[in-house]
Amino acid sequence: MKAQKFIFISCIMLFFLFLIFSGCARASEKEEKTDQEDTFVIALPVFSYLEDETAKNKINKIMEKELGVKIDIKLIDFDHYEQNVKKMIANGEQVDILVNLCNMYVEGAVRGDLLELTDLLEKEGKGILSTIGKNLMATCTMNGGIYGIPNIRDHAVRTDTYYLNREILERNQINPKEIRSLEELETVFEKIHENEPDTIVVSSNLQTLCGNDYYLSANSSYPIGVLEDEGRGDLYMNLFESEEYRKRLEIVQRWHEKGYIQNELKSEKVVNKKGETFAFIRCGKPGGEEEMKRLTSKEYYELQLGEDVITQASYMIFTYGISKNTISAEKSIKILEILYQNRDINNILKKMIPEWVLPNLFLTDSDAECSENLWEEVKRFERNARKSNDIGFVFDPSSVMEEYLKVCKIYNRYRVLLENGIFEYEKLLRQMNQEMNDAGIDIVIQEKNRQYQLWKNSRQF
Repeated sequence: MKAQKFIFISCIMLFFLFLIFSGCARASEKEEKTDQEDTFVIALPVFSYLEDETAKNKINKIMEKELGVKIDIKLIDFDHYEQNVKKMIANGEQVDILVNLCNMYVEGAVRGDLLELTDLLEKEGKGILSTIGKNLMATCTMNGGIYGIPNIRDHAVRTDTYYLNREILERNQINPKEIRSLEELETVFEKIHENEPDTIVVSSNLQTLCGNDYYLSANSSYPIGVLEDEGRGDLYMNLFESEEYRKRLEIVQRWHEKGYIQNELKSEKVVNKKGETFAFIRCGKPGGEEEMKRLTSKEYYELQLGEDVITQASYMIFTYGISKNTISAEKSIKILEILYQNRDINNILKKMIPEWVLPNLFLTDSDAECSENLWEEVKRFERNARKSNDIGFVFDPSSVMEEYLKVCKIYNRYRVLLENGIFEYEKLLRQMNQEMNDAGIDIVIQEKNRQYQLWKNSRQF
């Protein structure tokens, strides 16, 4: 009898132990799943960065406190960013939030890679709407839908700007304030090349020596149809068949033939840190000289030969979107709200990614070398800059997507060769234009003009 009672009690105890341990296992499994579900992946582009877990941990502490989630920041080199992110999304990998570089916004919206955010912003992201403002948000609205949120930064640029190494200027007794035209600048290039033959006279990190040109800077990486008369007109034209583009190519080829440009496309930052480059091609802005010093440890003089402008592409070049692969659209929009409104996070990110990619640059502290009133200067600069006529118009290429992608691919194949003067441009340009015509560039531009006229007649922006 006692033996039966002992067995009975032992069975009950074993049963309860089983329940306890299985409950712990389920709790552990649930906790692990919750941790996994509450880690959000953010893809950001960088030029170069040494992994800093301390910085990432600081951001995560803020996110956990504000929203109870963790984020996994994936830093991807600019040169491979678009390709890698598209591949991640196509393969079904988790990507919650991403920066849309250049045409990733339009292509991602058409492909369905990006979520439409209007309802999410109204329900969960009112803080973003109030921070961004109606007019800025309108610049990234395509067919009434929002697929990416423009970042808050300086959108105006100084075209035809060159940053000149002050040390080399002084060594050659050149007063940069006396340079008032491209012809006079080329005379300076000739003098530097003659006096310092080992110096690279002019360079760029944009894979193009035309990066400060209005049409190319205005239309980012894909100038497939540009608004004529430098944004003053009301008709999109084929830039690649224009006299303006041909003249720009002629200039850079002349520079290459005279030995002003390096034979290989090297990293601009490495070249400048060695002090081997005289002129750096880059669109200018308030604080540009200080930024160059921070990037290269050299003093630069900003020479502007163009004008101050704002173009439609400048608003769309870095937008923040939510991928279709997100584990929670509602939490992702909340994360974005924090990114756009939190000063500490933007200051931490400023040490990790280029400042023009930040969600909200104006929340960050100005650098020690810059004026304390830098952001006020930038805002004044924006107000006074000339605005392109198509501000607020977003072209939807879905009806001509096949032609559009073919033309973009052709341009990407020729761009570096043409816009760096490496080869004889006339033959290459004829080849590229023939291929683009065969691919249907006229069809794309015709559709762009049709949509633009409809937008222009009905716009409320």
